[in-house]
Amino acid sequence: MDQKNRKKNHRRQSQSSSAIKFLIVSLLLLSAITAGAIGLRYLEKDKEQYVSKLELAKIQEEKQRQEEESRRIEAEQQKNAEEKAKAEAEAASEVAESEAAEKNPYDIQLSSVAGPLNYYNQGDDRWAQLLYGPSDPIVTHGCGPAVMATIVDSLTEQDYDPYTMGQWAYENGYCAVGNGSAHSLISGAAQAFGLTVEPLYYPTPQQLVDTLNSGKLVVQLAGHGIFSPDDGHFIILREVTQDGKIRISDSVVFEHLSMEWTPEELLAEASPVSSAGGPFWAIGK
Repeated sequence: MDQKNRKKNHRRQSQSSSAIKFLIVSLLLLSAITAGAIGLRYLEKDKEQYVSKLELAKIQEEKQRQEEESRRIEAEQQKNAEEKAKAEAEAASEVAESEAAEKNPYDIQLSSVAGPLNYYNQGDDRWAQLLYGPSDPIVTHGCGPAVMATIVDSLTEQDYDPYTMGQWAYENGYCAVGNGSAHSLISGAAQAFGLTVEPLYYPTPQQLVDTLNSGKLVVQLAGHGIFSPDDGHFIILREVTQDGKIRISDSVVFEHLSMEWTPEELLAEASPVSSAGGPFWAIGK
């Protein structure tokens, strides 16, 4: 009986021990499975974070590229706008100059031995009917102020036109009312505005050419003839051509600007009646 009980107890102990071992193994296996599941979740989470970082980097890179492209397009548009504005301004300036030339053909510069000359014509609408002195219109009596305005305005830093030079001449006693200007206007105005002036009286043809070739302008008082319907008209001898002819500036006859004259022809037109060192004066800076 005791032996039977011992066998029974031994079987119970063996079964209990097997159950415990099975339980332990089951717990270990469950722990391993649980740990694996947790690790897998962490791996998936890391993968998701990595993918999110890549996507964010791509988004930022694309955003930066778009911003750079936007700045490039904006800079190009600004450059095109500036170039267009510049072209339009240049075109407008050319149109304005063309229109001004069409409206006022007298607004030109002439070449000369002393540099560019700002040409003035007595018939210019800006001053043609303004008075030189108390009663004489510039268009008919203002050759003296027109000649000296051309010289002073071109050779000095002072701005004068036929009207303002006429005012100066009148205020300084050079206006001969009803007869234009005193011959002394030429030397008087030249000296007053800081220019050199030398009376040439009646020079030879070669002296005329030599004076011009020295860089000095020559003012001539023409008598009755090609340049003057009466007994007095001031003109400027401005340069010598290669064949020895002379170009002039005439404040009345615009067509004379493109013509050329021999020294002998000009001397033949000189006024036989003159004073104050005339009828020829050399003027320089």
